[in-house]
Amino acid sequence: MIVFFYSLRIAWLVVAMPDCMFPKTVKEVHGLQGLDFNVTMSDCLFIGSSWEINVNASEGGNLNKAIIFVYEPEFPPPEYAPTTPEFHISGSGVITISVMSVSSIDLQLDEWNGHRIAYKIGHIEYPASLRQETTHQ
Repeated sequence: MIVFFYSLRIAWLVVAMPDCMFPKTVKEVHGLQGLDFNVTMSDCLFIGSSWEINVNASEGGNLNKAIIFVYEPEFPPPEYAPTTPEFHISGSGVITISVMSVSSIDLQLDEWNGHRIAYKIGHIEYPASLRQETTHQ
């Protein structure tokens, strides 16, 4: 009985809030000095408004992705292009993630898989937001 009720609850959430449940891929970069990047955007307009952009990285061709940067774009975000980041990797292997503006930052790794990560963010609307500085292997 509990499993049935739980299944109905999940089914209701999927029908009532389809955009909240499934992030959309808005940008993919493959083979940048052996690394792949995937940018997804989740938008939930069911109760209030919530936007979130996740930046995932992986070694070229590897299906195991790591989330390295999570932020909320300024609301309402202009078309996807200005809110999605650009990627550059220096000769020394430093990954630079550039984005024009963000509302707040939820996760920002400084290192991943032996690569240092630098950020160029033009404007942060709420700079006092929680920033988690972590290293992920």
